[in-house]
Amino acid sequence: MSSPVKQKFLFNKLFKELFEEKILPPEESIDEGMAVLYSIISDMIKQNKYSDDKEYNSLIIDCGGGTTDVCSCIFKILDNKVSYNINITTAYENGDTDFGGNNLTYRIMQILKICIVNSLNSEVCMKFKDILNSFDLDTFRYVDNNGVKKFYELIEKEYEKAEKVLPTKFKNFESLSKEEYYKVRHNFYYLYTTAEKLKKLFYSKLGTLKVLVSCNEKEEVDENTELLVLEKWRLSENTSKGLEIIKETPNIMFNIFEIEVILKADVYNIISKFMENMPVGNKFSIIKLTGQS
Repeated sequence: MSSPVKQKFLFNKLFKELFEEKILPPEESIDEGMAVLYSIISDMIKQNKYSDDKEYNSLIIDCGGGTTDVCSCIFKILDNKVSYNINITTAYENGDTDFGGNNLTYRIMQILKICIVNSLNSEVCMKFKDILNSFDLDTFRYVDNNGVKKFYELIEKEYEKAEKVLPTKFKNFESLSKEEYYKVRHNFYYLYTTAEKLKKLFYSKLGTLKVLVSCNEKEEVDENTELLVLEKWRLSENTSKGLEIIKETPNIMFNIFEIEVILKADVYNIISKFMENMPVGNKFSIIKLTGQS
């Protein structure tokens, strides 16, 4: 049973609670990056794409829903005719238990919420295009010099403004009426689920350049555009009368270039965090990006 590299002890404890069978101690159990390496080696053997007793240096970056794992390994495959002797030495392991695909979905949710609020009340938040124009800079160098939080400062600020119209922080409504609490809670999960669908349409379907978010399921789109249908009567807007259900939201168009501008700094930050700590002089014959994200 594999587990994130930084959470082996926690996962080991949970596995012991679940299963009666003997569970390997954390130091002997396999992390998710190493599990991927076994799969790579298996494919190399099946496809006969290896040289006997040759040393291979591999880098595995495994980004799941909520965690990211990195491992650098040196391995050899020796064909014994009856079986294969595989020698693996782990050179480097690291991980981040707080970053994964969920973070990217949340970032898309932020801009989705800002765009919906713009369509409901144009005076509350900056226009999304104006936010994008502020990112017309050298993203990588900016993150290196100022940090990733500084890069997203404007989005965070506008997201807070959007909260006044389309509240999603349901914890703040725990002391209010049950109806209000569930409306705000529903706002959050509905927007988050929609953001996840939006992300998957761009990155799971090759050739998708634009996604139109619309309440009209019969809306016509061209061959490079996907239609993401928003169900009506699902979101609640903050008005002078309290939280009122939105009957219908105007169409909102997103393109792949806008999404990449928004996600680029987050992705660069997590990759550079690991790569800068990597032992100097590593030359990899295999680099594998894996995981659901």
